[in-house]
Amino acid sequence: MKKLLLACCLLNIGFVQAQRILTTPPSGGNKKAMVGEQIGLTTVTIRYDRPAVKGREGKIWGQLVQPGFFDQGFGNTTA
Repeated sequence: MKKLLLACCLLNIGFVQAQRILTTPPSGGNKKAMVGEQIGLTTVTIRYDRPAVKGREGKIWGQLVQPGFFDQGFGNTTA
């Protein structure tokens, strides 16, 4: 009986630990990555992260472009 109780407790602790890992929020709001390789005697490292654009859509990306064609007034426009 004690072995069964111990096994159930250990199993429960394992499930709680797995659930805690799944619900942990990611660190930071932006995607960060780093890749490094050694080429010959040189080590090349690339670090990448992008800024958060939340609330700045109009300032960074500009205005929306209307779909369709626009006559620019040159070339063979009357044909």
